[in-house]
Amino acid sequence: QQATQNRLNYCLEYVATPVTIVNSITKEQLHFQSMSMAAEYISNYYSCIYKVSKEHVRSKMKKRRSRIFDFDIYYS
Repeated sequence: QQATQNRLNYCLEYVATPVTIVNSITKEQLHFQSMSMAAEYISNYYSCIYKVSKEHVRSKMKKRRSRIFDFDIYYS
């Protein structure tokens, strides 16, 4: 269990791409340690409206899209 946590911490610190998303409507700014975490937030935000999966949003982030739905995306 500790080894798994160590691998996760290593990935978040050295491998993952930090992402900042800004809601273009409310101007709310959120920071995430990884694209996966940001994709999960966006998919949950739109789940009742569009039924968007986390993987769908993440695939757009992998292509470094600067805008996904109502969010402006900034990659570190």
